[in-house]
Amino acid sequence: MTTIQTVGDFNFVPHKPSPKQAFFLRLGCREALYGGRAGCGKSDAILASAAQGFMIPSYCALVLRRTYKDLSKPNALMDRAHQWWSSSGAHWSDDNKTWTMPSGARLTFGYLESENDVERYQGPDFHYVGFDEQGQFSGSQFTYMFSRIRRTSEFPTDFPLRARGTANPGGIGHTFITDRYGIPNGTGFTDDAKPVVIRRNEEVVRVFVPASAKDNPGLDWQDYEKSLAELSEIRRKQLLTGYGSKTKPN
Repeated sequence: MTTIQTVGDFNFVPHKPSPKQAFFLRLGCREALYGGRAGCGKSDAILASAAQGFMIPSYCALVLRRTYKDLSKPNALMDRAHQWWSSSGAHWSDDNKTWTMPSGARLTFGYLESENDVERYQGPDFHYVGFDEQGQFSGSQFTYMFSRIRRTSEFPTDFPLRARGTANPGGIGHTFITDRYGIPNGTGFTDDAKPVVIRRNEEVVRVFVPASAKDNPGLDWQDYEKSLAELSEIRRKQLLTGYGSKTKPN
């Protein structure tokens, strides 16, 4: 039974991960979800986990948002990746939305705006698929992409194939996420909440890592609270307490 193992390294991450982020990054199980509360460092977690295979020449990673617009906003994933890797010796292809690392490893940004968009990924093999804001994807989109996670005989067998997600409550995938990760409907998660671990025949198959703003050392939380104050009471409570709160998803 494997719960935690070292997965790659943090060489392509420009700052030290928080303890919760580091726990998430070291998970060796096939599937894991990070987040639940506002400001917990989800974008950094999904980029850092995608980068862990960058020393393997044949490594291919895919990071998804629901729409291309979500990817391309200022300080969103593609912008943040440029901040991280533009001086690393890596090459960016704007045509393919792909980073190629000095080793030859690749990371592609994509989107699944419609249910049929999954078909654009029928051909390639990926060793990592990441879903940023997983609650914005349908359950069928999420599960279909597992068919793209596979290795050829040339890929190291000691490096785990992974699906990773980040999420806040709400969105079309809210109920799918709570059911899949066994997240109870209660009062939300506290700052020191333990991971929720799902096992099958004693093997860890997926883990939910509840995280809060305290797990994002780069966030000015007091200022961010002013922004959250403008939301509806239900939506604000969702973002402050995370999955498991007794609130209906927007």
